[in-house]
Amino acid sequence: MLCMIIASIAVSGCILYQADSSKDIFNGMPDQTPTPDATVSPLPENEKISAPNPGATLSPSIIPPAVEPQAMMTAVEPYHCVFKWTYEKIRWTFNAEISKEALDLYRNKPHNRTTNYANYALSEEDRGFLNEMIGSICESGKNNGYGEYDNLMNIVTFVQSLPYASDKVTTGYEEYPRYPVETLADNGGDCEDTCILAAALLHEMGYDVVFIKLPDHMAIGIRLQEDREGTRFEYEGSYYYYLETTGENWGIGQVPDEYKGVRAEIYPLVKSPDVGMSFIAERSGSDSDFVYFTVRCSIKNAGPGDANGLKVHVMAMAVNKGDNYIWPPDQEIYPGNVPEGSSVEVEAEIKVPKNEASMIKCVLSGENIENKEMTTEIFTV
Repeated sequence: MLCMIIASIAVSGCILYQADSSKDIFNGMPDQTPTPDATVSPLPENEKISAPNPGATLSPSIIPPAVEPQAMMTAVEPYHCVFKWTYEKIRWTFNAEISKEALDLYRNKPHNRTTNYANYALSEEDRGFLNEMIGSICESGKNNGYGEYDNLMNIVTFVQSLPYASDKVTTGYEEYPRYPVETLADNGGDCEDTCILAAALLHEMGYDVVFIKLPDHMAIGIRLQEDREGTRFEYEGSYYYYLETTGENWGIGQVPDEYKGVRAEIYPLVKSPDVGMSFIAERSGSDSDFVYFTVRCSIKNAGPGDANGLKVHVMAMAVNKGDNYIWPPDQEIYPGNVPEGSSVEVEAEIKVPKNEASMIKCVLSGENIENKEMTTEIFTV
């Protein structure tokens, strides 16, 4: 049994709903991938270099360090949460307990900076927890005379009531996107965390939502059946109204003054395909100055959906020549689109100067995937 949910709702001090559920809502722990053996240098003839486990997920312009799972906190059993907020002059209280196993499952997942947080908002293991939470609040709202709009805004008001907390202060990391269960257990987070939580809750309520990326800020957009006043963004033929999740008393379509008129980027709430990569660099020849390698990179798309516009950048890095110095020539290979469940292998030829500390790197990018990089350990030939 991984998680016991005990939830209760109080409105103006009166208990209207109480649920006690002991079903499994988290199915299994993340796979544990062993660390490969170190590569020994110098390399003998015909030696193959296998890349170790994938490094940090990349953003388009910044390569942040991956957050090591063992550095994160572990929960105390059980983790009791009490949330209080006010909607339309009615005081609400929601109580929930999250087990140590459930919270640790999310603490131990990768927490890499990304441009699209859909994989956090749509994490599969917490759907039962979030739906029970939504059901508790909305059922109590119905008993209090709420219709669809009031139930929506009550959930939004709950998220907006969570305290703001920067990643650096709460985790020690500059960027630490939280899964919804983490934001609830931590009783708050930064703008990205509350956006992820709000998107997850509204998605489970049946609303079409998107992420709205602004300079140094994030909000969400919500598509409504009826037009209303307020700021909205057109995306793929539909209008999404701006919805602020940081700070209280923001209505649908209301934008803080500092973000009015600024450029916004829209990201759909669609999970990125899980694309794995591995490669082997095999010594293929040499001359008086260089050793040549054939690099074979294998790519597998586990889904969901096709991985589109893939590109593999293969390079040999000069370790002692400064940051990001590449021994020429490097190669870019374009596998194109890889359907869900399919694999593809690409090949590149590179050369490394003799007696120079080097490492071989492959970077995988695409239109709808998280960028990934892999490197060998440092070697000399």
